[in-house]
Formats: sequence, structure tokens, C-alpha cells
Amino acid sequence: MKKTDTHQYLESSSCHPYHCKKGIPYSQTLRINRICSNTKDFDIRCNDLEYWLKKRGYNEKMVRGEVLRARAFSRYDLLNKPPRVKKDNLLTFNISYYPQFRKVKDILKEIHILLTPNEEHKKVFPDVPLVGFKNNKSLKGLLVNSCLKNLEREGGSQKCNGRICEICNLIQETSTFSKNDESEKFDIVKGPLNCNSKYVIYQIECGVCHSHFPYIGSTKTSFRMSLNNYKSAQRKYRKKFFNNESVKGIQQHKFHSHYCNDKHSGIDDWKITLIDQFEGDLIKLRQRESFWQHRLDTFKHGLNEKEVPVL
Repeated sequence: MKKTDTHQYLESSSCHPYHCKKGIPYSQTLRINRICSNTKDFDIRCNDLEYWLKKRGYNEKMVRGEVLRARAFSRYDLLNKPPRVKKDNLLTFNISYYPQFRKVKDILKEIHILLTPNEEHKKVFPDVPLVGFKNNKSLKGLLVNSCLKNLEREGGSQKCNGRICEICNLIQETSTFSKNDESEKFDIVKGPLNCNSKYVIYQIECGVCHSHFPYIGSTKTSFRMSLNNYKSAQRKYRKKFFNNESVKGIQQHKFHSHYCNDKHSGIDDWKITLIDQFEGDLIKLRQRESFWQHRLDTFKHGLNEKEVPVL
């Protein structure tokens, strides 16, 4: 026995199923029997086990009975015990443990009798399901997470890579975006965001101009649907513009007119980055859109012209 062993067995007052507590003296005695090759050492360790379990509040009669039950096995049989054969398709009823749930097994037996007359039910429930108890979350479990968070960023603007997607060629695959003058750089923490994402905020930049002239917008529908509306409006605007017709009534005049300038070819000049998302919350989405418009100064150095109407 190690000097550092503190014998911290489960407290008898702990809220655990009785069979778990009953199994501790039994399983520990079997373990001692396998380890100890000398009968005298085995007796000493069994006495020590009984002493420490009684100190942890276990019933003396129960402990003694389980130790004697385990001592009935020979060391040879324990060391040469064949592996247990697992039963296939064994149905288990898993619930969080509570002391009053000890009668669940009896209830399942009663219900199973009602199912057996029906042949279909007998196929699905050939035997009474096992009752499996799982731990309720302790204070430690609520406060401490044993899983380390992935430190690598999963957010970013990505292409959906759909077979017939006509938007992917405009999407910039990146995890960052910057201001017009590149004085500030921002991480895209939401996502991954792609053509199918909803409730997203996007940035459309000009791929021809050195200043990029960003435009910030948002949509609660899928980004693909929203951009198709922009593409339709751009085609309509260009047609009217080059035919010297009135473009009155087409929204985002400042945005669409920019791509009718010299050396611009319209939609093919767009460089799109999906920068943020507030899924399911339209008010926060609009507020965040307004935040990015002012943070990136797209009214003065971009193509936005109207404030976002906050609902």
C-alpha cells in the first residue's frame, strides 16, 4: 500500500444508488485477492478495507457480507476468468439518479407485461429494459469544464462551394477585414459564414478602385437571396443609366451609380466579405449593421447613404 493512499472511498451519505455503494467492498476485495499472492497479506488488506469503509460511514454488516462474498472466489479463478460476453441489442433506460427513482425497475416490469400480448411490441421490447442511472451535474461540473476550448478561430467568410452557386466567385475567403485606409483590422469571430447564412452583415468592396469604396449591408434571409436582389437592381440601373433613362425609384443610388463609372463592369467588380452575424435577432442585427457602417466610416468614405432604420 502506498504511503500517500488516503482511502478516499465514496462517502456512505453520498446521493448514489445503493448498489454502487454495495459494490465498493465487493469489488475492492476481488482486487485485493488478485493482487495478493500471500494469504496472510490478503487477510490484513481485507481487514484494513473493512476498517476504512466503516470510517467512511458504511454499515458494518453490509461491508462484512460483501467482503465474505468476494473471498469465496479463489485467486486462480479470478486471474483466469474468461472475458464477459456482452449481450447484443440490450435496451437501456437512462435517467438522472434520484433516490425516489429506485422503483423505476419495478414500474418497467409492470409496463412490459402490458406490451407482451402485442407481437410488434414484443419484437421491439423483447426484454425488460435495463435501468441506467447517470450523474446529475454537481457544482464542480457546472463551474469547471474539462474540455479545452479550441483556440483556433472557426469564424470567417467562406464560399459555400455549391455546384451551381453563382455567388461564390464574388466571396472573399478570409477571417479578417479592415477599414478603407487599412488603419484598423478586425477579426470575423462569427461563422463560418457563407452564401447560405442568414442574419448576416456583409461588406461589398470595389475591386477596381484603390480606395475600395466599401458598402455595409445586412439581411435576415439567406445572403444568396439578398445578393440576387442587388444583382437584379444593378442590371436594371446600368440598363437605364446607359440608355439615359431615369433611375429614380431604384434604391442604393450611390452604390449602383459607382459601378457605372469608367473602367467598371458592374457586378464582376464586387468583392464581398461576410463580416458578422446575429442569428434570429433582427433588432441586434440592425444595430450591429449601423455600428459597422460608422466604425468603417462608409458614409463618408464608402457607398452607404442612409442610416439603418432600427426597429
